[in-house]
Amino acid sequence: MLAAREFSRGTIHMMDGLRSYARLGLTIPHINIIINGLDETADAREIHRTVREIFDGNPDYTVLQSIIPDAVIFKKAASQGVPAHRLEYRQPSNRKSPAALNIIRSLAIEAFPEWTDRFEAMTEERVAEIVKEARRD
Repeated sequence: MLAAREFSRGTIHMMDGLRSYARLGLTIPHINIIINGLDETADAREIHRTVREIFDGNPDYTVLQSIIPDAVIFKKAASQGVPAHRLEYRQPSNRKSPAALNIIRSLAIEAFPEWTDRFEAMTEERVAEIVKEARRD
């Protein structure tokens, strides 16, 4: 909740302050909001719902449909300094949520739809090849 409040207060306030520079030709970009580290608690779901409600219909902000869950693989990737989709490109058999590759690919396609064909080309097989090549080096 603290991060959501800080975003709401700090980032939006900062963006509102930048709007006065539009007269000088500065274009303020559209902001895509990504829900990151969402856990499976009722509290987190309520905060997520509230964030969506706050920005629903706002022409300057979009809350993306893709969500990065609070999954160990993302923490492990951050600790190792490796992209999560290279550590987990196949869905583990003991988990319902998709592999990190699928999560990141969906997010990338939503954020940059003009590159959908490039992101879709990053299949499990292709990423496995990239990882295998990197291990050889």
